[in-house]
Amino acid sequence: ATRENKNRVFLALRRSLNVRSGPEDFLLDCALQMDVQRRKESLRMWQLEV
Repeated sequence: ATRENKNRVFLALRRSLNVRSGPEDFLLDCALQMDVQRRKESLRMWQLEV
């Protein structure tokens, strides 16, 4: 729930900061989210291995 809240806050901040939110921004956001997910996954795997 906290992560969703953070995401919501982040998106709200982003919206207020740059009104121009084009498709390239959306794609960049998606890429960032996927990157974060991948890092979390690898970290989880690493913790399981240890």
